Amino acid sequence: MPLYFNKKDMGKPKVTPEEKFPELFAVNRKIDRRTHSMWEALKMLGYVDCYHTLIDPCDNDMWLDAINGKFFGGRPFSKTEWDQLLGHCQAVSDFPACAFAPELIKAYPDAKVILTNRPVDAWYKSCIGTIRRSMTSPLLYFIGFFDTEVLGKWTPMTRALFKAVFDDDFEKNGKQVYVDQYETVRSLVPKDQLFEYQIGEGWDRLCDFLEVDKPPYPYPVTNEGAAFQERNRLRLQLALQRGLPNILMTASVVAAGLAIGSKMVGCW
Repeated sequence: MPLYFNKKDMGKPKVTPEEKFPELFAVNRKIDRRTHSMWEALKMLGYVDCYHTLIDPCDNDMWLDAINGKFFGGRPFSKTEWDQLLGHCQAVSDFPACAFAPELIKAYPDAKVILTNRPVDAWYKSCIGTIRRSMTSPLLYFIGFFDTEVLGKWTPMTRALFKAVFDDDFEKNGKQVYVDQYETVRSLVPKDQLFEYQIGEGWDRLCDFLEVDKPPYPYPVTNEGAAFQERNRLRLQLALQRGLPNILMTASVVAAGLAIGSKMVGCW
């Protein structure tokens, strides 16, 4: 559910996520052309700085602050915080921004909003087989314990958001939350600023809504579960590489402790 921001709202990072985690962005460039179809379509239409948390790993701490502020008694974000987090973007799409649709619509009342319509059962099945599955992976938690910069921050942020949005029970509440979310957005956005995109319909109506020229190439394909799993596999591999020094340090400390313990037992 991308929301579009005016370029006048720009302002942000001295160090970009791509500069901090170039290898992670290399993975995204390799995989994401097959996935996140609306995100990719927007980039093809000239919205170069199109935000998605899976490609902006530096912001997990701030998203967790936003979650706590909205759902768990913290201080809700004002436009100042949203500008700090998203003000440099031309567009923002998907998770976790979609959980803050009312707040973003209020903060950026002139934004154009696109709802990507998808049958609720298909969306639910996709979530169960992709992000929900990855969230319950023991391997993800193990590697995240050592990869403190990216995966170790993404995991608690994601869990907190799912707990808040789906009342800690995605399997039971997921479909109704999905339906309610769409109705909320429809009720908040003026009709001339809202476009409901039907999955698979191509460029024509989207380009008319955004007032841009139709590209000479096909619209990107829709999300594929296999592509999501491949992206996760590569991200876990990179996370393991980033966490390897911590793993080795932990192993060394444990080994040293066992050695000292063994000597002490021998002395007794």
